[in-house]
Amino acid sequence: MAVLAEVLGISESRVYFIIKNLNTNEIKEEKPMSLKDQEIALKIEEIVKQNPQYGYRKVYAILCFRMKVPIYRNKVYEIMRKKKTM
Repeated sequence: MAVLAEVLGISESRVYFIIKNLNTNEIKEEKPMSLKDQEIALKIEEIVKQNPQYGYRKVYAILCFRMKVPIYRNKVYEIMRKKKTM
């Protein structure tokens, strides 16, 4: 591996890292959203449509404290990331 690293101009540890992670870079299939998550996603889209500058924390606060939706902040982040509303 030392020769390969020298030819490529990178460190040996980087070569091992690349070889180790060759198969892990495959595209992972995402699970479809549950009905509950889809309903929350609609509410999130409604909030973001009214206030496009809001991030996931502000959207989470509105969902929890104004709309009384029981949800975790990480779930709001995940849904917004999947729907690309961030």
